[in-house]
Amino acid sequence: MHEVHLRNLDLNLLIPLHALLEERHVTRAAKRSFLSQPAMSRALERLREMFGDPLLVRSGRGYERTVRGERVLRALDALMPRLEGIVRGEEFDPARSQERFRVALTDHASTTLLPSLVARLRKSAAHMKLEVSTWRTEAYEDVAAGRLDIALSAEEVPPALESEVILDLDFVCLVGSAQRMRSRRLTLQQYLQFPHALVETLAGQQR
Repeated sequence: MHEVHLRNLDLNLLIPLHALLEERHVTRAAKRSFLSQPAMSRALERLREMFGDPLLVRSGRGYERTVRGERVLRALDALMPRLEGIVRGEEFDPARSQERFRVALTDHASTTLLPSLVARLRKSAAHMKLEVSTWRTEAYEDVAAGRLDIALSAEEVPPALESEVILDLDFVCLVGSAQRMRSRRLTLQQYLQFPHALVETLAGQQR
């Protein structure tokens, strides 16, 4: 596995990298970055060595992004506006922001939270992009690695990540009308005696 520590990276290559991945053309990327074509070609070679990946591969007269190149471009699309904001010292303005936020949601969270979230974004942050994916067991790892910005779930959050409780839910027990109940209060013994319908919400897990 190709490992590179952040302290060994040349952050001056971020702008050429972003231009190369967007343009998929060395000459256009060089012009956009105010570099000569040979300088941009050398930058591309350094970036390939840095990432341990071609990033761009020949396809006809142009280039196509590799799978790794696609992932890097998506990350840079979100990162570059933030870096510019840090340099300029501007406060975050949702109404002007064009950032892309990547969110992973459970089915329940997408039903209860997503409609109001989308409505709020349309009203207060119309230029933002929201990329929603379904919850999976690796979602917290993706947040830690920067592949996701936020994950919404009832699963326990690793201590290394910041978390906040958005809402609390009560568990209820649904009983079929054919089951005879002696009282409105269901005891544990009664519950265990009834037949159950089990719903698997995650692989190998029942809720």
